[in-house]
Amino acid sequence: MGGFVDEGRFPLVVVRWRSGVASDEEVDEMLRTLATYYGRRHAVLHDGLRIGGMTRAQRERIAQHTASYEEEIRRWVVASAAVAPSLLVRASCS
Repeated sequence: MGGFVDEGRFPLVVVRWRSGVASDEEVDEMLRTLATYYGRRHAVLHDGLRIGGMTRAQRERIAQHTASYEEEIRRWVVASAAVAPSLLVRASCS
C-alpha cells in the first residue's frame, strides 16, 4: 500500500484514500500508521476525493480508535481536515 499514508511533508501527514469502497485492511493500516505519529505534533489531511465510501463497521472502527486515543489526538494532532465528495465520507475520514 505504498503511498497510502504520505509523511513526505511531515508534520503534514496526507492520507490518500484509493478509488472505490475502502477495504478493512486499508482502514486498519491507516489507523495503525496514524497512531505512530502520536508523540509528535502534526496535522492530518484526508484526501477522499476518489473514495466511494466506507462500511458501517469501518466507520465504527474509526470512531472506536478516536475514542481510545482521544487524549493523544488532542495533544498531538494540531489540525485535521478531510476533502471528500460527500458529507458522510468526510465525517468518516476525519
